[in-house]
Amino acid sequence: MEKYPIATIRHTLAHVMAYAVKQMFPETKFGIGPVIEDGFYIHSATKILPK
Repeated sequence: MEKYPIATIRHTLAHVMAYAVKQMFPETKFGIGPVIEDGFYIHSATKILPK
C-alpha cells in the first residue's frame, strides 16, 4: 500500500523544482504547474541572458 498517492509526490516535487530554479534565478516568475498523467509541468518566465 502506498504511503502517499503519486499525485501528492509529483505536486511536492514541482515545488522542490520551483524552489531550486528560484534559488538559481531569483527573478523567475511562475505560473500554473499542475500534476499531469506522466508527471508535472510548470510555466515560468525568467531572463537568463545578459542584456
